[in-house]
Amino acid sequence: MLGWDDTGYALLLPVCYTAYAMTRDVADGWYPYPFMDVAQFGAAQVAINCTVMGLAFRALSLLLVWLDRKLP
Repeated sequence: MLGWDDTGYALLLPVCYTAYAMTRDVADGWYPYPFMDVAQFGAAQVAINCTVMGLAFRALSLLLVWLDRKLP
């Protein structure tokens, strides 16, 4: 059974990937998704976009733990 503390691990990969993508964007101008384009949106908006995506991952992980506990 999953525990509520396990939801933090669900954020590990998205946070690491975001850090990689932003580093690569600075290095060679490549970004994997349009909402991460700092040149187009600016750093503040990209930070907001990435935060919203992180919150979505967090919500999904909480939902999955809740389902794991409720379903037989």
